[in-house]
Amino acid sequence: MHGDVFVRVHAVDAEGAGRLLWEGAPVHDTYPARVWLPNEIVADRYAGALPHDMPPGEYALRLRINDQDGGGVAVDLGPLTVEAVARTFTAPPFDERVDALFGSATSRGDAIRLLGVTIDPRTAQPGAVVNVELVWQAEAEIEQSYTVFVHLYNPDGTIRTQQDHPPVDGAYPTNLWAPGEVVVDRYALALPPDTPPGAYALGVGFYLQEGGARLPVGDTDWLDLGTVLVAE
Repeated sequence: MHGDVFVRVHAVDAEGAGRLLWEGAPVHDTYPARVWLPNEIVADRYAGALPHDMPPGEYALRLRINDQDGGGVAVDLGPLTVEAVARTFTAPPFDERVDALFGSATSRGDAIRLLGVTIDPRTAQPGAVVNVELVWQAEAEIEQSYTVFVHLYNPDGTIRTQQDHPPVDGAYPTNLWAPGEVVVDRYALALPPDTPPGAYALGVGFYLQEGGARLPVGDTDWLDLGTVLVAE
């Protein structure tokens, strides 16, 4: 090719109105079209995020390629079905108020608030299951899909038991949350049968699966939710 091209991906509704899902240079601007060889096949991948206010319904997924001279071509990529998402913006009852902000308190960066928790039981026997219910609220639109970790720590800081997965058992990742939305997220920590009696710190936080970077909370990267007492 003799020049560069620009790529746009739209979701087009039945009236012909398009929603922009992605735009940019091919291969995320790492391999410009002007250096492609004749007949070369170039694999390109796009991760277009659907707007949170996009109405449910049937759409046509359409790719448009424009060159630097203003010409272009559109290619239909097939149908796209957008399903309705049940959202809630009111917090349910919980046992303990937390009100801790993970992430940025400014307009830059992802921010998620832990409104409150219910931990049942706080005192348990070895081999029992400690249920942890977290009530989150999105402070703004969240760009990244974070994994939640819920860890029970030994006195020396090592992990006694844990659960790590995206929210709602992986079914509702954070990048789908709408600003102000409230999400109830449940975890079950199984205490090993050989757990010695004593007090164990319970901690929670967020990290990115790729690279492991954590969302800060205050001046640290995990939140202490108090202790779980393991009885004799």
